[in-house]
Amino acid sequence: MRTKRAGTAVPKIAAAVCAVVMMLAGCGDKEPKNVTVTPGSANIQEGESVRFEAAALNKAGDRLPEAVISWRVDGDIGTIDATGTFTATQAGEAQVVAAAGEASGRAIVTVTPPPPKLARIRIEPEQVSAKVGDSVRFEASGISERDREMPDVAVEWSIEGDAGSISEQGSFEATRPGEATVIARSGEFAAQAAIRVAPATITAIRVDADREKALPGTRLHMTVTATAADDRPAAYTTVNIHS
Repeated sequence: MRTKRAGTAVPKIAAAVCAVVMMLAGCGDKEPKNVTVTPGSANIQEGESVRFEAAALNKAGDRLPEAVISWRVDGDIGTIDATGTFTATQAGEAQVVAAAGEASGRAIVTVTPPPPKLARIRIEPEQVSAKVGDSVRFEASGISERDREMPDVAVEWSIEGDAGSISEQGSFEATRPGEATVIARSGEFAAQAAIRVAPATITAIRVDADREKALPGTRLHMTVTATAADDRPAAYTTVNIHS
């Protein structure tokens, strides 16, 4: 009858216990405890995209390359896909969240509107009635694709017609009766305004003549002057003279 030695079983049991402990320890190291997201913040414009990267870490801070990362956006300013690519849809601020199990990490993304792009020119007033001697100031502004005003857009002024002149600042001077078109242009965009000029309203008439020479049967030379408001000459007006 063979007798077993008890001493040889103890090391085998100890080795098995150590193996189980190591297995359990290994399972614990694969549990995500933290997620880092890079970059930690991003600033982009509407319509642009930015790629985020995420890493899952265990309790010891070791990276877990086999961890499954899911993405979401806390906010309604854009979308993010499974690769971590965020695409901005509107201006604002939101958080990009990367999650692995119960752990997660966040990054802040700020979206700004793109620079305004000129879509058309607006001119005011669009129709004007004036009289000879009047001044009319026109204003022009750029309008963006989003129908927002762009007041700093530089425009060039011109005029079609001989009823007056236009300055570099958009000031129209009515010089004679008629119609004209004022044009404000910036690059390929332009706007027009129609202006109708009428003769000035006569407020006074002065007749100058040498009355001492007014003898029967003689001709008398007279100077007739019609004036408008502010004693301006009422040019292009008709004065009827009769005796």
